[in-house]
Amino acid sequence: MLGFVNIMKMACLTPTRLVFSKVVQKSLDVINGPRTEDFREDGLLCYDIIMDLKEHITQANGIEMFLKRFRGVKDISVIDEEDVTLYGVNEKHFIFVRTKPGVDLYDMDKHPFFFYIQHESTIEVMTATHEAVFRYMRQKAAGRDGSNITLLYNIGRCGSTLVTSMVYRAKQCVVISEPFAVLDIAARFNEQDRPVTSECTEYFEMIRTVLLLLAKDPDKLYFMKIHGVATASFLHLVHLALPGTREIFLYRALRPTLTSFKRLFGPGYLWLIADLLLNYYPIKYRKIWEKVGKRGCDKKLLYEIISQMHPFYLEAEQRKEIKSYSYESLLGNKEVFCESLLRDIGIGKEHVPTALSALEKDSQKNSPFSRDRLANRDGNVSDGTFRWAKKIAKEEFGIEIEGEDYVVQNFPNSWENYLPDSSSESSSGSG
Repeated sequence: MLGFVNIMKMACLTPTRLVFSKVVQKSLDVINGPRTEDFREDGLLCYDIIMDLKEHITQANGIEMFLKRFRGVKDISVIDEEDVTLYGVNEKHFIFVRTKPGVDLYDMDKHPFFFYIQHESTIEVMTATHEAVFRYMRQKAAGRDGSNITLLYNIGRCGSTLVTSMVYRAKQCVVISEPFAVLDIAARFNEQDRPVTSECTEYFEMIRTVLLLLAKDPDKLYFMKIHGVATASFLHLVHLALPGTREIFLYRALRPTLTSFKRLFGPGYLWLIADLLLNYYPIKYRKIWEKVGKRGCDKKLLYEIISQMHPFYLEAEQRKEIKSYSYESLLGNKEVFCESLLRDIGIGKEHVPTALSALEKDSQKNSPFSRDRLANRDGNVSDGTFRWAKKIAKEEFGIEIEGEDYVVQNFPNSWENYLPDSSSESSSGSG
């Protein structure tokens, strides 16, 4: 189901989806009258309609509820209500959802993925124009610099959900795992036919607004795990839009990463995912693929994983405060890894034992990504594919990969290089 949700999220931008969205809009116009302010012109609402119809068509009065649930925002202050959260962003609108009473979107033990429980528990969808939200947030969030926000970038299937669960277990901050809104704006930036550089100041307000809408309460710490594909390419903009934001990058050896992707999507979806994802990478990486690309979805997905790493290399040359963590270093020294991670977020070392309790369970339990569902799936990849990726990584990006599992050797700003002397005390943190 969740694999299908992700595919629909991407596939809905194709011309076929755009055509279908117009058919759905015409049908709604006949039933309820014109609803132009409620419909997402880029086709993303079509995705919601397809999924919601599937859910509600079998329920009593389900179709009636479905047809009434979309509306434009009249009073912008509604977005401050506790049960209203930011869901997505399209070409003209911010998309907010109201969720069912009693559902805790931030309970990661029950709901490992924020976007998934948002979708499953939505009872109302609301839209507001970019300018209306910008205007409201300029006043409401004036003076906020993002110092209560930590972003976890990653390459996908690299232990990021486990690490996020560790932070959640510490119970010192609000944890948001994979908000769609951040994926939306990253995809919009990446689709440009020109590089999005640090001089592109027109993107700053969008980044600032999205992150502050997700981190609603300025008095709480927030930890956000970003989707692990096509998102690292805008990390050079975040600290310019919100200078106080803390940023971390998590990665893993290539062999277990790709194996996990294959087990997740299976042969039926992997080729489609690999093809679709490349369209959401910045133009620079699309052009390099045109030069080095080989047939086969394994190679294309490996290339996309390396392309998710590369922006961190570029940014690390300018900024030492953004640190990297590897899944292998977590396995090697759990306590020290966890203490360093929590310190970087602003949480004291006394919470390490509680955070490490996350290792006792499947961090993706209660989701279609759970370990027991994927364990028996084939994830085999030929050595030739990894040898090709090793060569491309070195020649095109300067990334050095060695060993049987194809471990990255020269990832910059490793957390292990910043460990305090044993005589010094770790920061006590807050939250």
